[in-house]
Amino acid sequence: MRRILVPSQFTTPSVTAMNSLFAGVAAALLASVASAQCGSAPSCYSAHDTPGCNDVNCCELVCYEDPYCCNNEWDELCVGEAKDMCTPPTIVGGPVLNPLNGHKYWITSPSGRAAVAGLLASQGLNLVTISSGTENEWMRRALLVGGSNPLSAAFIGLNDLTNEGVFVWDDGSPLSYLHWAPGEPNNFGNEDAVEMGAGSGLWNDISKLAFLPGVGERSIATCGSGGSCFSTHGPGCDDETCCNQVCTIDTFCCNNSWDSICVNEANQYCTAQLVSTGIVNPATRSRYFLVSKTSWLSAERLALSMGGNLVSLETAAENEWTRANFTTFAEVTSAWIGLHDQRYENAFEWTDLTPTEYTNWNRGEPNNANNEDFGMMIFNGAAEGKWNDSTSTFLTHAIIEVPCAGDLDGTGSTNGSDLAVLLGAWGQPGTIADLNHDATVDAADLAILLGSWGPCPSSNACFAHLTVGSDQPGCSACVCELDPFCCNNQWDSICAGEAANQCNFACQCGG
Repeated sequence: MRRILVPSQFTTPSVTAMNSLFAGVAAALLASVASAQCGSAPSCYSAHDTPGCNDVNCCELVCYEDPYCCNNEWDELCVGEAKDMCTPPTIVGGPVLNPLNGHKYWITSPSGRAAVAGLLASQGLNLVTISSGTENEWMRRALLVGGSNPLSAAFIGLNDLTNEGVFVWDDGSPLSYLHWAPGEPNNFGNEDAVEMGAGSGLWNDISKLAFLPGVGERSIATCGSGGSCFSTHGPGCDDETCCNQVCTIDTFCCNNSWDSICVNEANQYCTAQLVSTGIVNPATRSRYFLVSKTSWLSAERLALSMGGNLVSLETAAENEWTRANFTTFAEVTSAWIGLHDQRYENAFEWTDLTPTEYTNWNRGEPNNANNEDFGMMIFNGAAEGKWNDSTSTFLTHAIIEVPCAGDLDGTGSTNGSDLAVLLGAWGQPGTIADLNHDATVDAADLAILLGSWGPCPSSNACFAHLTVGSDQPGCSACVCELDPFCCNNQWDSICAGEAANQCNFACQCGG
């Protein structure tokens, strides 16, 4: 190429201060030259040998990214950039539900900040307001890093457009939480917008002319305060996640009053409870729990509170193990799993960011009938073990997977080497040691690690013991059908061998 562009992407703390200073000063100088040429003829969509073009907004966007177009000439490359950058942005992803607050988030195509904010406003949305480290890290993982079409950075709603150096949120929320990268905000080149970087979730001030996607947000004002969601009173209720979920289904509850119907809906959609003890899969060293009938959002929220997610089924073997061990619960006809395509339609991903390499859809699924974005496993009929998509408000059981959280180095045990990893990352954002995903490594993560100290969970189905049966329902059913002695007398070495060799899919002992 004939020129070097000044990049607008997120600058990480690893860039030296001198390079950051140079880039900022260069951007400021080039932007001042570029803006003087914008507004003159001819068209931004035809090549000409004079700098600049007639559409001020389009011209400024292009010249911020490619100063040659305003310093030298508006050539064919500038025309191509105008066609790419000056098309009005559109909403390309979402809504994505945040289990931690019940808010909905959308992703726009890239453009300048004004165009992105204007598009969102036309839909009754604002650029996102981030009120805590937990929300910041959830957004980084779920909206930027997540499996399909990851983003390097995105506009958020913080800005100092009106009063230099005085940052405010677009929706007027108080500045209860900030997460600037070191040395930011620095206002190099009159940077009045703010972006979040996907790598660490840190924030950087950037020009409003930067070409970036934006994240929009919608929440319900009456949610998060007032009376209990499980008693009658005025509109809204104190559990923000539950309130947002109920009021999406029944707007009366947030616009008029939280009456007995709203209470009944809260009891249906917001009361996920465990109905089984943890079943250990020897192959994954994770514990799996059955959840009472509830919505997908409520089940994932419970999973996060336990340090896990709705189950991710990475292989056919894990899928069959899950089917075999949970089909023994007679009341279960289906159960939520962690698969969803909320961000981008038909681009399914797991909530824990596990790569989506294995699927087991039922015939004709996923079909997205009635905008179905959430996966479940079927537990009855000919399709048992297959998957189906459904809506977030469908009520069914769920399966939670909780990993051996403290085993940071993957050795099968939480010990001193894992503690060293955590202490080495102390105070840092976005690392493997951030066990509770709140955007920093601190005492809360240390408590989780110490709570899982020792060997990762193992199943007694894989070794002999004096009691009858095993801790895996599906494994016990398989082995004891072959050899009733194992459930009538004791689980001896022969039973353990049968678990490993003849019932491997149900027991996952790896025989």
